[in-house]
Amino acid sequence: MDYNIPLKTLLTYASGITSIEIVKQLPGGKNLVQVLANNAQITSDKIDTILRQHFAILHKSAIAKAQSCKVTIKVVVLTYPNYLCPREGYRYFDKYIEKYIALVRSIWGDTVRYETASEGQAAAAYICAQFDDPITTSHDQRNAKLFQGLRQGTELNLLVVDGGASTLNYQSLSVYFSEDGKLLNSMSNVPHGMVTGTQGGSDVANHIARDIIEQKHLKHLSEHTVLKGDLADIMTDFDDKKKRFDYTDNQASLTLRGGSPVFEITLTPEQSRKPFETAFLHGIQLLKQQLQRMLNLGRDFAVLFCGGSYCNPGLYNVVGKMMRDAEAVGNKTGINI
Repeated sequence: MDYNIPLKTLLTYASGITSIEIVKQLPGGKNLVQVLANNAQITSDKIDTILRQHFAILHKSAIAKAQSCKVTIKVVVLTYPNYLCPREGYRYFDKYIEKYIALVRSIWGDTVRYETASEGQAAAAYICAQFDDPITTSHDQRNAKLFQGLRQGTELNLLVVDGGASTLNYQSLSVYFSEDGKLLNSMSNVPHGMVTGTQGGSDVANHIARDIIEQKHLKHLSEHTVLKGDLADIMTDFDDKKKRFDYTDNQASLTLRGGSPVFEITLTPEQSRKPFETAFLHGIQLLKQQLQRMLNLGRDFAVLFCGGSYCNPGLYNVVGKMMRDAEAVGNKTGINI
């Protein structure tokens, strides 16, 4: 059917979060709504089955890794996108977590304890918490090298920005070190009630591009030219080329190849930019707000970016300019970034 609907989108819908505002902004969300409306064979039970199959694969892999490391898994931490939290009136967070735990518990059972963390918290905890990692011995060494270039004393005011495939999440922390630079602990300093995430990311760009390709290009080709699977083939090429495409270059355009026999589709510069500008917009706006908040605190701080969306050179350039602008403001007020 030439559809690619990520598991997080399926889990969100299966949780009873069917709001157009939420679902249609997720990667594949619009396609999912269309498929469910037009295909009675795709039911909620089938979506649950797909999710359980995925969680069963993860369970098998986790158990095998734990056994090889001679450790016992006692806690399973389920992460959720930060943008669900401000929507308490709709119980989006509760619905998401209740469904998530129910599905995972059907695989793991009651032999483990279940905990939850926002995606921003999880990313920050892995980077800023001191712990022994039985899977890799490089965690402490990597962190020591990472913070060597960031810290200037025994305390670091840090903003961790996680730009993932479909969401941007952040966490601000105070990170503490010993005199010899060893990581001791960290503590969240996010103000209560603040929005710490938004929708958008590289996978969202894929689905915006899919609509453009389907509506502006494929429908003008002969039905004998476009066969089942051709759109998926074209999107595979887009997914590969987006990692090297600088959408901030107003003259740049994407030429995509796929199909059997192979044919080409050339997007105009405007069509080439739109998926990225739209997908990254809310994340860029939120980052601007957070940089301003950090500057308003009047303290030195560091920003650490993680997540696959920053592999796109256009977003990398946009974020780089934002950081240079923030540094210029900080220099005028005595704040080091």
